[in-house]
Amino acid sequence: MEITKEFCVEKTVSEEHADLRHEWRVATARIMAARGSSSTQRALEEAVQELALELREDLQTFSTSDLDTSNKTKIKLEDLIQDAVNLDIIIKQQRPYFFFYPVLPGNPETWNLRFSESSMVVACDDGKAPLPDRQQKVKLVLSPGLWKHGNSAGRHYEQRSIILKAEVDIMSGSEY
Repeated sequence: MEITKEFCVEKTVSEEHADLRHEWRVATARIMAARGSSSTQRALEEAVQELALELREDLQTFSTSDLDTSNKTKIKLEDLIQDAVNLDIIIKQQRPYFFFYPVLPGNPETWNLRFSESSMVVACDDGKAPLPDRQQKVKLVLSPGLWKHGNSAGRHYEQRSIILKAEVDIMSGSEY
């Protein structure tokens, strides 16, 4: 939801003000990344551990082994989350504005995502079946797409580039 609000605000301001807002965003991200105080690091480590614990509890239902007793799994999950945080820190410091697509609603009951050939690709597509049309609903987003607004100089935020299409599974006619 935050991204949607952010782009609504961006569309209401002039291009010059949008450029200034993005310069501020990049400068703030760089300052925050360079600051790295020990209290900030401790808080980040605690948040990573808490998230890993919650994920482990949610994933336990799908696991064939006990995730709590496997030290390797515990370390790998926390490392994965830490790597994602580090990647986010790097992305936030870039002049273009990167974000993942689709932005999903907070309430799953309002899910009404339709297939878009320009920004999505069907998973397990053997190339023989025709592409889905715009009316077909998306059943599951297997991996989100990555979009970029603006160029490397930090200008023209109204221009969007699709870096990576979202990989989706679509509903068949009988699933509607």
